[in-house]
Amino acid sequence: MLIYIYLISWIILVFIWLISIFINRKTLLLFKIEYVNFLLKKWKIVIFFIAFILLCIIADLWLDPTWDIPETIIMSILTYYTAPYSVWAIFRYIRWINKNFSEFYISIILLFFSSAWFYDLYVYLYLLWEYPLTAFSNLLLSPFFYLFAWMIWNLAYIEWKGVVFLFSETKWIHLENINNSFCKISIYLLPVILFMVVIFWYFIYLNI
Repeated sequence: MLIYIYLISWIILVFIWLISIFINRKTLLLFKIEYVNFLLKKWKIVIFFIAFILLCIIADLWLDPTWDIPETIIMSILTYYTAPYSVWAIFRYIRWINKNFSEFYISIILLFFSSAWFYDLYVYLYLLWEYPLTAFSNLLLSPFFYLFAWMIWNLAYIEWKGVVFLFSETKWIHLENINNSFCKISIYLLPVILFMVVIFWYFIYLNI
């Protein structure tokens, strides 16, 4: 019973979220060409495809009834596209830089839908026709990786500061003198990726 109350609750939240996106669609940075250009850096695309291919291989070999390749494709794309924006917007609201509650709400739901609720819905409506028993463990783990994806995409080298997380900068993607060379940020990027891999494999080990 409790799990269905949870299901109905987040579906209502997602419905309100869709209405909010429609109302604010012209002002959201999520739909601006500047944001798309921010994501389409060569090193980001390469890292995304490496991670994406590895996840597809694992999904195919692991034989988990709640995890398949189409699900992996959709959730990977959702994470890649939404993580930098949503955490940036949440950070700005918490710091009281942006007082727009609608954008904050959109970002919170983006985080949970992209990392957890889409999984629940996909498994429920397509794979099993019952609410997954793994829903709550996934809810605890997946947002964690969502946040790490945000950290990776936000790493950049600024000439007068060195390596920074761009989300903390006032102008963020509009900031000048950003060097997107992989060599400049690799020493910071690789430990984050390695840590994500270790945590992910540990989770798989626990569920084998």
